[in-house]
Amino acid sequence: MSYNKWKFSITLLFVIISWSAIAQDQFISLKGGLNITKIQSDGLFSPNDARKGFIAGVGYEYHLGTGIFIGADLLYNQRGYTIDAYLMSDNGSNIKEKVTFEYDYNYISLPLKVGYKSGSTKISAFGNVGLVPSLLVYAEITEPSLGELLEGENYYYHQKGK
Repeated sequence: MSYNKWKFSITLLFVIISWSAIAQDQFISLKGGLNITKIQSDGLFSPNDARKGFIAGVGYEYHLGTGIFIGADLLYNQRGYTIDAYLMSDNGSNIKEKVTFEYDYNYISLPLKVGYKSGSTKISAFGNVGLVPSLLVYAEITEPSLGELLEGENYYYHQKGK
């Protein structure tokens, strides 16, 4: 092993030892899971189908020693929803076809939180409060081409059951 590689290895070992010595109050975590987003509204957007996406990222917590901790996460978050609408003529009859609108939004989120933890090391209870600033990084809206469906007639969107 060359001198530089050996020097780097020793330095890295000391950094790891130092990190584990201060890591009693600091926690880094990987986060991930399923995200189901659905909007609730009276009118055109209700009822709708939820979008199933994923959420993944890293988290950091610093415990202040009295059960109180502060933390932040950096997350990639997929959200959105789907709406099915039906085309109807002026007189309310002649449902021609179902059309689907899809709304997909992806965010980078930075949840900032303060929390409290109580209990033993095996079983504990905790709670968090905070805010979640998010940056929209991707948006896609898929709408049907209605020109061919309407064929010069006046049609309106109508949701099933309304």
